[in-house]
Amino acid sequence: MRHSALVLLLLAAALSAAQGKTVRLTDYASRRTGDDWAPALREALQEADTVLVPAGTYPLSETRIPSGKSIIGDRRKTVFKALSSSLFRAEGSIGNEIPLTEDLPDFSSEIQVEDASPFAAGDLLLLRSQRNCMVREDCGDWTLGQTVARKKTCFYGEFLTVSSVEDHTLKITTRTVFPFYRKDCSAETFREGFATRSASTVQRVQPVRNVFLSGFDVAGGKDCCSIIRFSYACNCTAEDITVVNPEPLSSTSMLFVMSRCVDCTIRKCNSICTEAMRTAVLNDLEKVYDNYSKYNNFRIISCRGCTFEGCSDNFATHAFSITYSGLPSTHCRIIGCRSLNSIWAGIIAQQNTPWSELVANTVLQSGQGVFAGCRWSKVANNYVRTELPHDTNYYYTHLSRGGTVGIAVFEGYARECVVTGNTVSGFYTGIAVLDGYEQRNIFDGKSDLVIENNSVSACITGFSIYKNKYNTDRTDLGITLRDNEFIGLGETFSLGGAERSGFGARLPRSMGVRLVGNSFSNFKFGIHMNGFPDGIHIVANRVGHCRYGIFLSTENDNPNRLESHLEIRDNHFEEIGLKEFGGLFQPFVILVK
Repeated sequence: MRHSALVLLLLAAALSAAQGKTVRLTDYASRRTGDDWAPALREALQEADTVLVPAGTYPLSETRIPSGKSIIGDRRKTVFKALSSSLFRAEGSIGNEIPLTEDLPDFSSEIQVEDASPFAAGDLLLLRSQRNCMVREDCGDWTLGQTVARKKTCFYGEFLTVSSVEDHTLKITTRTVFPFYRKDCSAETFREGFATRSASTVQRVQPVRNVFLSGFDVAGGKDCCSIIRFSYACNCTAEDITVVNPEPLSSTSMLFVMSRCVDCTIRKCNSICTEAMRTAVLNDLEKVYDNYSKYNNFRIISCRGCTFEGCSDNFATHAFSITYSGLPSTHCRIIGCRSLNSIWAGIIAQQNTPWSELVANTVLQSGQGVFAGCRWSKVANNYVRTELPHDTNYYYTHLSRGGTVGIAVFEGYARECVVTGNTVSGFYTGIAVLDGYEQRNIFDGKSDLVIENNSVSACITGFSIYKNKYNTDRTDLGITLRDNEFIGLGETFSLGGAERSGFGARLPRSMGVRLVGNSFSNFKFGIHMNGFPDGIHIVANRVGHCRYGIFLSTENDNPNRLESHLEIRDNHFEEIGLKEFGGLFQPFVILVK
């Protein structure tokens, strides 16, 4: 007790000097309403910048945190017991939409608006486009994602800082990162059932700033689905907070959320559910799309530059996700986090979340590991391992789509991404380029993917391209697979009532793929191609302990007997069952040197 008191006194002294007045929550005990400490905490926050919460248990209902305020507990000795559906909320506000009067030149730093009077230098603004970034016909190479069946819409938009105001001109400190900000919607394609916007607009954001929450536990309950929520927030931080969920939640769980925030961080925070809760959810949860987001415990939604760092979760549907709600997320990060027992992906960045970084995370016992469905993203140095059965049949792990998957770029808009330095073990498919379910969520153009220096072991398939039934175009995929190591589990397996083969690299109906300097061992097929491959370069790879080295299926969709251009050279084969051409069959093939 003396040590805890000393720690709190030292914290109080440091924070008092840096941030103003510091008080103890217990000094406001008389302000409680029954057992609820929320009225006491609100009054303490009105009177001081920092509230220290000594060791003890504090029942608490929802509490709003103003700018510049800190709540600091005595680490694991301070416990808040949730009395409401949400607990701590730090939320700013946003003003009315003001239309642009001129088309904004792409990547500009000056915005012409109807009324600039609400703005001043230093203000944060939200610029929103009239263009749906999920419509390829309008966006071309800047399309960020497409979905039709569920009619999701996402408009280009970004947070910017005002540098100066002159008449009807807003000058901003940086250039815009997206194009297509126009004064009207005359050039837009409208699809039935999708949301529309008539013009680009600006809105003044009044964010909550510099909130700091640290050093306490939360005892959750079945109705408490939100613990920390930052919304329209800037430079806010939550750290060293642990939530324990003893029973299944009554509605969708988003325990730690940053929504429409700028440069906020949640670090070293933990979500822990009991074994009894996990068992109850798994027994009750129908594994269909409607439950895809039921337990998304850590979420970044339509933010800029926000980060989950060093956090952990021991059960979720998606543990950590970067996603969107009508507005893209940009330059957000999930770094050094740990996910255990996720039903689907442990770490995921959805469509419309460009420049995401998924780096140095650990995902264990998940149906899917680290997934990126967004452009210009980095998936690096993650450790992903599972011991789930290879025929685990969750909604997104059907065997027909590659089963459980360690790392994937998915749904067609994970383009110009880098997947590097990852370690994957135990999945049906180690690394995949994966079409989605919908007709437009496909890789049907040059993706400029680089997959390099990864290590994959104990997987039935090392690397695979999965194309759904809608993906019939023959286009250059632009995929480079280089300097990776793939170690399989053997030749054949009986799963899902069928005999299945092991593949080092599986390239169905593929065009425009480069395999350079990789190692494939202990599969039935080292490198397997079918469906009339073209523009495939297989150079300086090592293939060993396989029945076939490089195999071109004779069942090719080539009714016109077209030429298939393959460059196959300088590969090394060791202990290959079929020696002819290194195990290569070549009907209607031209070897390009």
